[in-house]
Amino acid sequence: MKYDVFISYSSKDIEVALIVCKMLEEHDIKCWMAPINIPSGVEYEDLVVDAIIASKVFLFIYSFGSVYSDWCKMELKVAFSEKKTIISYKSITNKKTNSKKL
Repeated sequence: MKYDVFISYSSKDIEVALIVCKMLEEHDIKCWMAPINIPSGVEYEDLVVDAIIASKVFLFIYSFGSVYSDWCKMELKVAFSEKKTIISYKSITNKKTNSKKL
């Protein structure tokens, strides 16, 4: 299955990723993101790589968590090696309230 956008994010930023995914899908942009598109019993890493390959665009939700995430680093390496269009979206956390801004 083809996707328009693969969303890469730290698990700490799932709320932001879900909001971004919902906004894109409201405009008929088909997104792939874990854990939504992962059926049970499937080898996770292979599925992620296949989804990146099947996506037109790689959207990286840039945050403190994603920069240090081994999964996000692996996903970025695949996106680079597959010559995907990579878009970085900066997720900002308000340190006083610990709330995320879009």
